[in-house]
Amino acid sequence: MNKKQLTAIVNEIQIKNDHLKRMRYWAIYSTLLSLVSFVVVWWGFSNLQDPILPNISEAVRTPIAWIMSVVGVLAVLFSVLVFIALRNGKKHIIDLIDKLEKDKR
Repeated sequence: MNKKQLTAIVNEIQIKNDHLKRMRYWAIYSTLLSLVSFVVVWWGFSNLQDPILPNISEAVRTPIAWIMSVVGVLAVLFSVLVFIALRNGKKHIIDLIDKLEKDKR
């Protein structure tokens, strides 16, 4: 392999590593969104009289709980997809590093 191809592989590794770092934040945010939605769904479906929001009627709580349950399911699915993409991205970077080391020898 010539030097131009080696530098192209190194640049690809750096770019993919940066993308994986950004995807880690998406994984954290989607996981947090699913946890928050779980708490809101629990609050909406339980007839809990809390001191923070004492005068919220059942007619308001139930639609909020249903909407947040849909948001929570979507957040969990997105989290799973992001974690799969992270795993596959790491494998691809490792393959590129192995290819780079093999070509340097």
